[in-house]
Amino acid sequence: MDFSPIENFYDSTGRFFLVAKLCPTLQTCLDMDRLYRVGFGEDLPLLHIDHIRILENGTSFGIFNDSKEMIAFRSFLFDWRYSNPLDKPFFKGHENYFYSNHTVIHPHFRNCAVADKIAELTRKQVCEKEKRGMRTSVSPWNLRGLAFHGKSGFRITSFIPDLFGPGEHRFQMVLEKRDQPDWYKKRNHYKDLLLREKELPKDQSKSHNKYKVLKLEGQKNLFSENCDLIENLGKFLNEKYYEGIVLIPSRLIDLEEDENSAFLILENNKNKDLVQSTHFRKQIKYSTFYGLSQNSLFENIEGEYHTLEYALEHANQCFESAPSNSDFITFSDSLNSSPMMDDLDLGKFAESRLVKIYPNDFEIYKNIFAFDSTASFTGSIKDHATELVASFVKSQEHIEGLVLASTGNMGASEAAGMTIIGKNAHIFLPKSTPQWKIAKIEKFGGEVHVVTGNYDQAVIKAREFVQRNKQFIYGGETVLRLWGNALIAKVIVDLMEDYPDYLFIPVGDGAQYYGFVLGFTYLIEKDYLTLRKKFPKLIGVQVDGANPIYRSVRDGSDRIRPIVPKTSADAIAIGDPLYGKKIINWIARNPELGEIMSVSEKGIPIALSDIEKNTGILLEASSSVVWIALMEKIKQKQISEENKSVLLFTGGSSYSQLNEPHFG
Repeated sequence: MDFSPIENFYDSTGRFFLVAKLCPTLQTCLDMDRLYRVGFGEDLPLLHIDHIRILENGTSFGIFNDSKEMIAFRSFLFDWRYSNPLDKPFFKGHENYFYSNHTVIHPHFRNCAVADKIAELTRKQVCEKEKRGMRTSVSPWNLRGLAFHGKSGFRITSFIPDLFGPGEHRFQMVLEKRDQPDWYKKRNHYKDLLLREKELPKDQSKSHNKYKVLKLEGQKNLFSENCDLIENLGKFLNEKYYEGIVLIPSRLIDLEEDENSAFLILENNKNKDLVQSTHFRKQIKYSTFYGLSQNSLFENIEGEYHTLEYALEHANQCFESAPSNSDFITFSDSLNSSPMMDDLDLGKFAESRLVKIYPNDFEIYKNIFAFDSTASFTGSIKDHATELVASFVKSQEHIEGLVLASTGNMGASEAAGMTIIGKNAHIFLPKSTPQWKIAKIEKFGGEVHVVTGNYDQAVIKAREFVQRNKQFIYGGETVLRLWGNALIAKVIVDLMEDYPDYLFIPVGDGAQYYGFVLGFTYLIEKDYLTLRKKFPKLIGVQVDGANPIYRSVRDGSDRIRPIVPKTSADAIAIGDPLYGKKIINWIARNPELGEIMSVSEKGIPIALSDIEKNTGILLEASSSVVWIALMEKIKQKQISEENKSVLLFTGGSSYSQLNEPHFG
């Protein structure tokens, strides 16, 4: 469910409404985004990624009609550090307040009952928190929003021109715990004063001993062009002892007035803390927020969606990449926490090399390379992701270690990584795991748990172990591991000083393949090696006895049908692949960029022998499938002699020599 019900209520016409706490799911974000655009139009600088940021770091409430359609919401943040980038300078100096980010009510439901319920929720949040009060920002031409917040007890404390872009001015408003919603009393008082006066010049202000009156036009162009009004707002609110108390529609004073105008009452307050306002005398740069591009979202095991930054910060919650709504996965330029940063040191634990291959009988093919990971610390490609995971776990003092399910290689890699940083590793393996891989894991310090059944049962047991032992984290499918796989795209491009035309990838659970989708997407978007950039064709290779992804792609299905794997290629013997659905959806959208092949089990011994003869590299059975796939492509003349093809040699055989530890 995308929300947790709290209470029901009815409006004066008997219509039913439900108040609920919102959960950070993709559907919630889409509903909030839809409401935002209905309420404010398509042009304002906000995308659903901001909703995710608020949902995961604060509390949001929605109001639903009897059809379970969201018709209003209000979001609260309790830490200024999670507010929009341009709000941060303001809130950084006022940590004793929390932040209300957005309030939207569908135009068809802007009645007293819904607005009163939102106001009630707002005051309740203020009373329950240990902060002095709440802050929010409202457009000066959003007269309905200003009136609603005034009715809720908010006061205008400062005016910030061009906060979210040219002409995107904002009032900063505050609701103190001690404030009472005496809006009606104040409005009636000042309404009577204005009715007696009737001498207020249009588009200007008028001063009295204890208050000032300013005329606001509820249209963006009229407001933005009124330089005198903007100057007066800045002077009275940012430099003088005044606060906006109440907004009175102009038609209450004169029936001939424009319905989109109102009088703003500024009361004199000698006790006002001017520190609230003086920051905004400085010029504010808005480019870091205005036009913020859509970000990739990540999903945890409970189906909740999060930003990449949040997933990296909370990597112990087993985040998985969410399906993209577009053909490519996009990333915000503001992601300073991305592990694809150029200053990341890749040379401490994971060692891979690029080996040029001249296949027998196909000597004319001069551009075939092997990305060989057998020279890495544990002899497998998994060391690249482990380097990132281990760096994270090392920094978490409260975490005793890591738990995961594995077919062998990842278990050995994580065991080594945890041992080197002084942590523990519990590795859950299917019963079919070769004894030499079990011995390898134990050699590297991992505690082995052999599970009756296949890899899927091992995953279940590993997660159950974490539930019982909260001091450990589950490290099997975290966003850190996925990004560790994505990093290999950059390693390959750096070694080649070019992008490959084809990349052959052994596929089990699909994490390696989907990691390359993320990695090459990122490199293309960042214009890495600009003159040479191109998205390679990603050819995933499964074996006939364990090919559920291939079957789904072949049949045009949008889901995975789990199978019982039967193959000697134990590292890819997975019947229900974690990233299977993501891969088939991505290939369906990008058939020219992705493909899944299935090769015969009978070809594995011959392939292992050919690889050793051509390269001198001893591989495990699972790595050999890419060689079989390459030979098929060459024989079918689907790869030309000019094409640059890279084969992923993901793991060595039991005879491969292991390297000495050198983890920093």
